[in-house]
Amino acid sequence: MRLAARAVGLTTAVNLACGLVGALPLGISSGNIGLVRATGAASRQVGLATGAMLMAVAFLPQVSGLIVRIPDPVIGGFLVFTAAYLISAGMD
Repeated sequence: MRLAARAVGLTTAVNLACGLVGALPLGISSGNIGLVRATGAASRQVGLATGAMLMAVAFLPQVSGLIVRIPDPVIGGFLVFTAAYLISAGMD
């Protein structure tokens, strides 16, 4: 629960700063809390590496096509996994 409170507090501070300088607000995904709990990886380097990979994928249509073709049951399994860890993080 402490991790969720920190995430909400930080998002609030960043959105306030974005509003003061006229920038776009930050979005937070509740699924990230479950993934951090499942993997134990919550460092900035993981976020930066993931962002760099997503930016690279944006310029590679073949890779984007592969991501779009992921079957619905696989996506559903990923969502169930994430939801289970999110629920367990909420119970702590």
